[in-house]
Amino acid sequence: MQEFATEFLTTTLLFVVVLSFIVFVHELGHFLPARYFGIKVDTFSIGFGKEIFGWTDSKGTRWKFSWIPLGGYVRFFGDMDAASTSVDKTISEEEKSKSLYYRSVKQRMIVSIGGPAANYLLAIALFFAVFYLSGQPEVSSKIDSFAENSPAKAAGLIVGDEIKSINGKAVNSFSDVLEAMSELKSPEINVEVQRDGGMHRYMFLANSVKAGDSERFILGVKTGRGAAFQFGSSVYSALTYPVNISIATLVGIKNMILKTSMDGLGGPIAMAKGIKTAASMGVMVVIFYAALISTSLGFFNLLPIPTLDGGHIMFYMIEAIRGKPVSEKIQEWSFAIGLGALLLLTLVVTYKDVFFK
Repeated sequence: MQEFATEFLTTTLLFVVVLSFIVFVHELGHFLPARYFGIKVDTFSIGFGKEIFGWTDSKGTRWKFSWIPLGGYVRFFGDMDAASTSVDKTISEEEKSKSLYYRSVKQRMIVSIGGPAANYLLAIALFFAVFYLSGQPEVSSKIDSFAENSPAKAAGLIVGDEIKSINGKAVNSFSDVLEAMSELKSPEINVEVQRDGGMHRYMFLANSVKAGDSERFILGVKTGRGAAFQFGSSVYSALTYPVNISIATLVGIKNMILKTSMDGLGGPIAMAKGIKTAASMGVMVVIFYAALISTSLGFFNLLPIPTLDGGHIMFYMIEAIRGKPVSEKIQEWSFAIGLGALLLLTLVVTYKDVFFK
């Protein structure tokens, strides 16, 4: 029980740290162009809800950490709320010069695009670091080597075997292997592998490791980490990886809408599970996974859904074409519907993460 609590707290802390850093970079992407344009930022918050601690800088911006660490926001001068759905119209002409609301469409659009753009730039930098320093992390379930005294090797598994199932549970990646092993209640194990186009089944006892009051079981197999890329290949892969992830995410959203599949989508619980698995595979895999999350956050915020950056950009584009902004009433209704849609999506993916592993 104590070991479980320690693992849970460690995973939660790592998840919060990684997510908070990615959110910080996102909000910094809004903050920096706003400062450049002379737009006053009242609040820069990591997290939502009541403030834990913070400070106010020389330009009057309150930097703070809040209790709910599942996002963040910047609140611009004159905004009635952090989502910028309305503005305080009682401010003076001098104060209007500091408000985002009264700036040109171009400046408002740049500030909105800044957040997602920062996430993509962060992802590119992290991907490059991983590819150049260690190569692409191996995500398949193919065996690259064995640990000392490996029960899998003793049972007859060989390098190159691709694990397809553990005790009847299908696995498609090494993270699936780790998850399946974590669910074992006894050392008896039935492993199915693919070798030279054929399927082979092995039954044996996994090694057990005592950790306090709990017991874990291990196969004693390892996957390859791959060789470090050359500089040019690292740059190319770092630039193309976010594009491919964005396309895959778009396909996942399409499949969800068409009710064909939700395999490509996940919420905070899925991210926390991913961080836990990544942590067990090394620092570079954690960095790689952080790049994946940053890419997904950047893409998600570009969707033309009111309350998201993409929703603001959509309204700014309409304003640029029409020569006048969309009416406040329409924007208010759109933001309410958009918020409802996001809450529903969050509930759906959370349900999927909990009940459909």
